[in-house]
Amino acid sequence: MRRLALPAKILHLDPTSILHYTISMGEKDVLEKTLESYNDVFADIVNGFLFHGAQVIKEEDLTDAQTFSMYKEDKKHKSQDRDVAKYWQKGSIRLSFIGLENQTEPDADMPLRVISYDGAAYRAQLNDDSGKDLYPVLTLVLYFGTEKRWKTARTLKGRLRNIPPELKPFINDYKIHVFELAWADDKTIGAFSSDFRDVLEFLRCKRKHTRYTGTDRQLRHVHEVLELLRLVSADDTFSKVEPALIRKQTETGGTSMCDVVEMIRDEGFANGERQGFANGMAQGRDSLYSILSTLQSEGRNDELARVLSDKSYMEQLLKSAQK
Repeated sequence: MRRLALPAKILHLDPTSILHYTISMGEKDVLEKTLESYNDVFADIVNGFLFHGAQVIKEEDLTDAQTFSMYKEDKKHKSQDRDVAKYWQKGSIRLSFIGLENQTEPDADMPLRVISYDGAAYRAQLNDDSGKDLYPVLTLVLYFGTEKRWKTARTLKGRLRNIPPELKPFINDYKIHVFELAWADDKTIGAFSSDFRDVLEFLRCKRKHTRYTGTDRQLRHVHEVLELLRLVSADDTFSKVEPALIRKQTETGGTSMCDVVEMIRDEGFANGERQGFANGMAQGRDSLYSILSTLQSEGRNDELARVLSDKSYMEQLLKSAQK
């Protein structure tokens, strides 16, 4: 497997600098939905998170489901819209309704929203007079945030903090399934086989402020992946290299994130960044070496251990050293 490094312009190669970005939330939401709406990606998300990669749900067994539903509030009819929804079925037998909800920020009201979505899906089954058996409804919440964990409510009772003690035994709880994408570990990411695996790896690198190197796995939805990463990283270089990647895919029959990284690296060097990139890397390396050597020579082992285990503390020392 080839491993190539991105320039600092793309993603946090210099530990003393943090990439600040502005995301168009509407566009990002659309791109998340677009990628997830492909059956191979949708099936991979469910199989990866729920079944540790076992191919329980196959893409050919998925069909699109209606994402919007109606409810009444203050005597007015209003609509609510899921992000992505599909039916899992075997032939004419419908096994389940599965929905995906994307979140960039933790939302304490998410249990209530999921109850509303799921309840509407069950209500639709009651209104169906076809005589078919009822099937379960499942919702997965995909959390795209990279700066903070999802520490807010994951259950209905966790959201309802003022339940009278006398009623607690009688209040039904409702649990939501939240998956923190940027905190996925190697085992979890290894359970994925679609383009969503590259999204998970990218988000984890962004969260950890480490270099993203890509893999040789062939991309199936090049445009959708590049557009999503463009917004997540706030770097238009992903769009600039897309035409060349599409040509390569046409000529060779495939392209990978390793190819993306290589082309972005070359794009950056072509714009005169080679020397700046090399100087930045050398400066960061020399500063880190100096700090570690000083701590070791002075016998400050506790502080040395903290530098090696606490990235934020290491960045703080590097900033001070380079002033």
